[in-house]
Order: sequence, then C-alpha cells, then structure tokens
Amino acid sequence: MNVSLAQLRAARAMLAWTSDELARRARVHRHTVRKLECGKASPQRGTMLRIVAALEAGGVEFSGGGVQPKNSKMEF
Repeated sequence: MNVSLAQLRAARAMLAWTSDELARRARVHRHTVRKLECGKASPQRGTMLRIVAALEAGGVEFSGGGVQPKNSKMEF
C-alpha cells in the first residue's frame, strides 16, 4: 500500500492523536513520526507498515489518495 505523508497526518488528525500517541501505538520513536510528517526523513518500509497498521487499528482506512473513518459511527 502506498500511503502519502499527507494521508498519515490526516489520519492522525482524524483520530485526534498526538505524534507521541501514534509513536507509542506504532512502536516507533516519536522523533521518527515527527520527522516523517515534516518530510525530513524518508520512511522505511517496516516503519511505514507499523504506522499504517496502528492508524488502521485506531479506526481509519486509506483509500486512493484519501483517508476516512472505517466505521461511520466513529466520533470526532
């Protein structure tokens, strides 16, 4: 799956997670999340897979060029 950095930022915002929360749930360092979101680092495949999996477990899904709630009952 090809997920853009903009989609990652949007998904995190949709879940109202801090970058620290995403890092904790994805089991990556918080600086990794921050660097990725700012475009200061190139994501490694394993890191991206963990981040995407954490966001999907949180209740979002990535489709095409966007991101949306998995469940229409998800509250923001």
